[in-house]
Amino acid sequence: GGDGSLRTGEIRALLHALVRPVRTSVGRFLSDANLLAHARGNMSAEDWAEVLGSVSRPLSWLQGALLLDRCWRLVEEEEVRLGSRFELIVSARSDLLWLAAPPLDLMHAGGIWIPDGQDWGGLNDRWAVVGRQSAEVWFGRWRSYAKGWLDRELPRIPIEVFLGRDWEALPPLGAELFLARAFDSSGRCPRVARVLSTAALRCGCPNWRLAALGTGSGKSSGLAAASCAM
Repeated sequence: GGDGSLRTGEIRALLHALVRPVRTSVGRFLSDANLLAHARGNMSAEDWAEVLGSVSRPLSWLQGALLLDRCWRLVEEEEVRLGSRFELIVSARSDLLWLAAPPLDLMHAGGIWIPDGQDWGGLNDRWAVVGRQSAEVWFGRWRSYAKGWLDRELPRIPIEVFLGRDWEALPPLGAELFLARAFDSSGRCPRVARVLSTAALRCGCPNWRLAALGTGSGKSSGLAAASCAM
């Protein structure tokens, strides 16, 4: 509209683009050994083994970072083709069920909008709307690992992260924590705003139980034991 807000049709078109990208990138996953070698950097074998023992699903975390990097390359290539830069970039998992449009008309290039909840000790990484000025922090974590980011950042993690946790049921390190540390180390935490989530995961997790998280209950507040909800 004339006031700079997005019309309903424009929002619908943006949501449509989430599930029908202009271009797609298909590539091989790296082998487990290559993933681990890339992220390890110059860490000693002993230190790296300790890190892996403290990370929830380390291979899934690293593959996710690699896929985000491939998405980021597509964005960069498209900007070169267009001769201009995007103002906002939406990052979203492909297995999300969208219940409503993110409030894109309230967002701007200088901010970062992350849904509230499901932080797991860091920041929710299911979806986000990221201003171009901070997009590299969200999408560029894979590249930062190759430059020794983990080796530098791990000693800065607050000790409280490791206290009072059942490490077997819930390891202290994970993708959400590393995302939060990436924003902290880049100085962009003040730009992060939380919004009500407008999407839920479509997933089946047959081994997931609240009891495994230390609640003492095998029930999940009326949800089927095999469901995941945001």
